[in-house]
Amino acid sequence: MALIQCTECEKEYSDKAKACPNCGCPTISNTITEKRKKIEPCSVNIKGNETLIPKTRCISIFIIIIPMFSFWAIMMSIPTPEVRSIFKSILGDGNHEASMFIIGIVIPWFSILLSSPLSRLFPEYMKRKKEAIEINNYFKKRFLLLDTIPENISDTKIVNTKALTDEEAMFNLYMEAYKYDADAIVINDSNVSTHVTGSVKSNIIGGGVSGSTTSSNTFHITATLIKY
Repeated sequence: MALIQCTECEKEYSDKAKACPNCGCPTISNTITEKRKKIEPCSVNIKGNETLIPKTRCISIFIIIIPMFSFWAIMMSIPTPEVRSIFKSILGDGNHEASMFIIGIVIPWFSILLSSPLSRLFPEYMKRKKEAIEINNYFKKRFLLLDTIPENISDTKIVNTKALTDEEAMFNLYMEAYKYDADAIVINDSNVSTHVTGSVKSNIIGGGVSGSTTSSNTFHITATLIKY
């Protein structure tokens, strides 16, 4: 139990009560006021279009994959009997030498040229990621999560968010609450859906057919935003 100060009559009372015993002001309103007093402004200028995982995350993936792909290309260009046999089985006797040259020389150089501009974008990605984390921490402190909608509340808005992770979906919900200038959030429903895809392919080397399946999850949240 803690004492909170009523915003209407300025008298203190227990936060366990539903309303101020002196003037009847709802406790939830006073709780939000007390909560807001303790929150420092966000150090990041929130524009409203931020995401928890910056949309440029593919840059970091490319920076990691390109050197690995270049190394593979160089290794495949080494004229060992095993490599020659692979190229001959795919392209025939007349084309494998030129193909080995292209893979071993052209692809690595192209990868180097491509990785240079991508590497310059990497610091921007890290900056945006750090800002998104700071915004998320601010949201967690600012918005009160309630189990039910309090009585006599008419200023509400129902929103639906979805993302690849539950944390991203929650961040998107916080962002909607921020843009609505909400005081509290009631989560009505949260669930996850799984999408499974399959593929079948023929193996060029060795013959035969192989198949594979992949699955991806999508997290959904339905919530009510509340203004006091």
